Amino acid sequence: MIIKIFQKINWKPLLYLSPMLLFFSYFFFNSLFYNLHDFSNSYFSAKLIRESLSSNLLFDIYEFNTYIWNLGYTNVLVDFYINSPFTITFFYPFTFIENPYVAKAIYNLICIVLFSWSLYLLVRDKFKKRYEILFFLPILFFVPIRNGILFGQSYFLIFALVVFGFLSIENKKEKLGVSLISIAVLLKIFPVFYGVALFYKNWKAIIVGIISSLILISFSIVISGVPIWETYLLEI
Repeated sequence: MIIKIFQKINWKPLLYLSPMLLFFSYFFFNSLFYNLHDFSNSYFSAKLIRESLSSNLLFDIYEFNTYIWNLGYTNVLVDFYINSPFTITFFYPFTFIENPYVAKAIYNLICIVLFSWSLYLLVRDKFKKRYEILFFLPILFFVPIRNGILFGQSYFLIFALVVFGFLSIENKKEKLGVSLISIAVLLKIFPVFYGVALFYKNWKAIIVGIISSLILISFSIVISGVPIWETYLLEI
């Protein structure tokens, strides 16, 4: 039974993806002992909201950092000011993991899996299964890969969401695709440009995207409150 399963596996993409996976493994191991860095911005802002503290602290650099330092993480220096409030909602579940280093490790693993899967699908569906492209990615994007894992950044996740969304739309699953891109847009505003390219003259997709975003923002307001969104939209 196990032999038959292995015989059905297409090993070619995995072979070409193996250098990337080795890079991921190496930097993931190093990230376990690395500074929380960018991940701390998302994690501690969500933790602050979960503890029902004033969201005004997030926009006061000194007060926000003092809050984190008082928790014992004195090597952290953050600035939430340019972050979307939706990041609080997205990272809220991770705050139930009390150790931020463990939370960062789990988050990195999720991002690595989704990013790797999205790369495989992208090459399979849009590059005519030229899997050799995957072999050169660690060389071309060494620094982004290293920083993405060591710092606990969201760019792998954003990339995966955009790719999954794009492919879903192409497969006539517009609602799913637009919803995934809406999440990417709310996490980092720059994917909105992908959305413009994808939905140009597709009013149905645009309307679904707006509705999806409004639903996500409404859910975020329930989690983080109205004041933080007011500050973000009106003052930043």
